Amino acid sequence: MADEREIYLMPRIGESAFAELQPMMKDEEEFPRTFGEWAALWDDRRKEEDGNGYNVRFVDVLPDAFAKFCSSRKIPCNWTTLGQFITAKAGR
Repeated sequence: MADEREIYLMPRIGESAFAELQPMMKDEEEFPRTFGEWAALWDDRRKEEDGNGYNVRFVDVLPDAFAKFCSSRKIPCNWTTLGQFITAKAGR
């Protein structure tokens, strides 16, 4: 049976890619400083949204692809554009 819950997209990134992404997000005050903080943030958020009834789906983020996405649109790398990137990548 298909999961009928509304989908909530979240970024997924590995530890080495996080090290590449972090400098791109340097102007974001609340961006996690360590991969451990990043993982904890999204684990907590996943639990919260799952508890709210969403079907949480993770979208892989490759820093080079995210940088190209931003530069091709002449927009800064920030939380908003990260959300736009994962939405576009998921085809939503």
